[in-house]
Amino acid sequence: MPTQNFKVGEMLDKRTKNSKTWMNFDGSYTSEIHMGAVHFDDENGNLQNINTDLFDESDSDNWDLPVNKYGVDAFDIVREKATNEKVLGKMNRDNFDYQGLQVPFEAVLPRNFKRGYTIGRG
Repeated sequence: MPTQNFKVGEMLDKRTKNSKTWMNFDGSYTSEIHMGAVHFDDENGNLQNINTDLFDESDSDNWDLPVNKYGVDAFDIVREKATNEKVLGKMNRDNFDYQGLQVPFEAVLPRNFKRGYTIGRG
């Protein structure tokens, strides 16, 4: 007779780029293994859940979230630029793009597609 195992919480130390392992209420474990990545490496070397949302660079001075290790350098440059423009009272959102910060590659998409865009790693 099958029993129901209720997930208590994810075992973060058991994460891989394409799996999650859960502790069940009865003390057993359940692993979910995915064909593709469900986690990305952040700037500190931790595996984080992938989030495909695009973030507006002009608001980067307000962000406090993990950033993928491939996009952290571009993010730091944009954060400084946004902070400086706001301090000077010269914020022009048209000079900023959108970034996918929580994916396993660098993703920068412009507000104005005429300038082109890049998505990639390395």
